[in-house]
Amino acid sequence: MSYNNLNLDNLLAKLEKQVSDIDIKGIYPEEIIREFAKLDAYKLIDENGVFNFEYVINLQSHVASVCLNTAFCMWCQSACIWYLINSENSYLKENFLKDIIDGKVLAGTGLSNAMKAFANFEEVKLKAVKTDGGYIVNGSLPFVSNVQKGHYFGALIQIDNGYIVGFMDTNNEAMSIQNIDNFFALNGSATVKTTFKDYFLEEKFLISDNGQQFIEKIRPGFILLQLAMALGNIDACIDIIKKEVKRKEYLNNAIFGDKVSLFEKKKEELYFGLDKYFTKPYTNQVKELKEILKARLEGALLSQEVSNEALLCSGGSRGYFEKSNAFRKLKESYFVAVVTPSIKHLKILLSTLK
Repeated sequence: MSYNNLNLDNLLAKLEKQVSDIDIKGIYPEEIIREFAKLDAYKLIDENGVFNFEYVINLQSHVASVCLNTAFCMWCQSACIWYLINSENSYLKENFLKDIIDGKVLAGTGLSNAMKAFANFEEVKLKAVKTDGGYIVNGSLPFVSNVQKGHYFGALIQIDNGYIVGFMDTNNEAMSIQNIDNFFALNGSATVKTTFKDYFLEEKFLISDNGQQFIEKIRPGFILLQLAMALGNIDACIDIIKKEVKRKEYLNNAIFGDKVSLFEKKKEELYFGLDKYFTKPYTNQVKELKEILKARLEGALLSQEVSNEALLCSGGSRGYFEKSNAFRKLKESYFVAVVTPSIKHLKILLSTLK
């Protein structure tokens, strides 16, 4: 599968005009998130039934190079699609999957709590009791992104004898949403606190009735798709350095010139060996999972390193303004570092998985 470069360039140019408002004012780029569906940005499986991760990651990395906030929202959309692809619930697949892929319905992830809980970082935030035709859910998720009224997301819920994963409907009056807008970056990601008070989750909205097994199944793909954010941020920072070196060649070449090729080489190495997972994004082998985790960790670390150099290369006045690309990319690199699984989370997993 290949995208139309002209259409992609047009959308990226449109996005570039919105970046300042997204970053500074926290504007949620809903329209363009939907528009990218026209380029199959969320199509994780192609017409031949083959997993399409390489295409999706490459396209979303282009977006991240312009605006990581928008790329993150697109990852959220892709992650929810990933949940439904892996669900055995035919009702959800038949009624929601195509509309989310096509951008007609927007969706969030909601499984950050699950990833942390199964790494013993925090407790499962949502609890439920069985009732006729479903479950009564109570609790609160502090951070769910790409979510507004009318959106959906997946959530892990603890029950008496284990865990389930629900497909949560923000239109349900038993769920309240509280906007969060005091982050130092990515305030345009529609990140909210969701609170459930006697929310009735119908059985037909169950993504999985075995939450722990489901999380283990979707985790490799969940993490692989995040590579787009790191790769896009790295590309943009390398481009900033190149432009600055060219602009002030007599000042910058000796300091930063050699680093460009080093950063480009490190970026290429992130991909090395991962292509086998792009067409089969599953593994129950610890060694293979560690390969994916290591790539995700190294992507986050390289993103921080390159963004720091880009800001330094831009020099005092050019890089030190709130609206400068170098400053925005530095802020965005910290998001790559803290979004679940964070650098800390990844390091602990790599040291404890056996």
